[in-house]
Amino acid sequence: MFWSRGHCGSGIEMNNRQFPWLIACVSAAIVLLIFLPILMKSSCQRRPSKLEPESEVPPRQPLQRPKDFSGRVIGVMDGDTIEVLYEADGTHSDTPEKIPIRVRLAEIDCPEKGQPFGQKAKHATSELCFDRMVRVISKGHDRYDRSLARVVLPDGRILNEELVRAGYAWWFVKYSKNDVLKMLESEARTNRSGLWVDENPIPPWEWRKYSRSRQ
Repeated sequence: MFWSRGHCGSGIEMNNRQFPWLIACVSAAIVLLIFLPILMKSSCQRRPSKLEPESEVPPRQPLQRPKDFSGRVIGVMDGDTIEVLYEADGTHSDTPEKIPIRVRLAEIDCPEKGQPFGQKAKHATSELCFDRMVRVISKGHDRYDRSLARVVLPDGRILNEELVRAGYAWWFVKYSKNDVLKMLESEARTNRSGLWVDENPIPPWEWRKYSRSRQ
């Protein structure tokens, strides 16, 4: 009897030690039963169905500079360099994108800003094209990544030709075989138009070469 009571007492003591652990286990199981369906539902909502393909937005294509385009002249850097605002259709947008493109007039060379007639050449270019819609016909790019182009004015005249005709640009013979520009320069010389009032005007390519040698 003594052994039996001792045995029962020991069992009661063991149960008392295990009771908090059992409570913790039961509580954890209850919490798991409550939140497990919620977690599973949330996971299913985030995971796309294999039967339904995901809606993919096509990647945005990088903007490419157009070869030939129309746009408004928004800047005149000097006699033979202008900036034209090209309006491109947005690839994935309802709003067109406006891209300023620097354009170097092909086959001609105007006096540099520090040269005689440099500012007058810039003024002549502004008078002909600034804030007007023009057509840019590309002939490639120069080493400064500017578009080399013939620029068509609203009335159909060619800006490059008009500057040579007025005597504010040389025919850039090194990079051109254009007989029209050759003829226009000859006429401007004969009429002493623009810079040709000087007896021996310095071509801008020689002016640049001289300026670099002094640096």
